[in-house]
Amino acid sequence: MNSYMPKIEIGYLKDYPGYVEQVARWFHKQWHENEENWSFEQTLDYILTHDCNKDKLNITMIALDGDKMVGTIQLMADDLLPGWSHVSPWIGGLYVDPDYRHRGIAYRLGYAMMSKAMNMGFDCMYMFTDSIHRLPQRHHAREVGQAVYAGKTVRIYKKDLF
Repeated sequence: MNSYMPKIEIGYLKDYPGYVEQVARWFHKQWHENEENWSFEQTLDYILTHDCNKDKLNITMIALDGDKMVGTIQLMADDLLPGWSHVSPWIGGLYVDPDYRHRGIAYRLGYAMMSKAMNMGFDCMYMFTDSIHRLPQRHHAREVGQAVYAGKTVRIYKKDLF
C-alpha cells in the first residue's frame, strides 16, 4: 500500500462537470456492468439528469487530490431497495479509487455527506451494503434490517444525525 497521504478536497459533482463521465464509469463498473438492461450511456444520463444537485436530493459529492478525482458518494431520495421506499434519504454510490483506499477518504466523504444531510434538516439517513459493514459501524450506524437486492442479501443501516 502506498503511504502517500493526499490532501483531499470534498466538493459537489455539480461544480465539477468534467468528472461526470468518470463517476458514471465507476458506478457502471461497480454496480451495473452485469445488468443486461442497463448501459453505460444510461448510467451517464441518469447521473446528468438526477444526481447533479447541491441543495436538493439527489446530491453527488466527489473527493479530489489536486485535479484527480479519487472518490464519490451520493445522498439520494430513494435507493430503489424493494420494501424500503418509505424511508429517506439514502447514502449510496460510495466509491474510492483503489489506489487511494485505506486512507480515510471514504470516512471523509461519509462525514461530509452527513453534514450536508443535517444542514438540509434530515435527522437520519440510511444505507445498505452486502460487503462494507465496517464503514457504517465506524459512523455509529445501526443495522435495522435486511433485504434482497440484485440476488444478494444486504444489511440496511440507519444513522441518526442528531
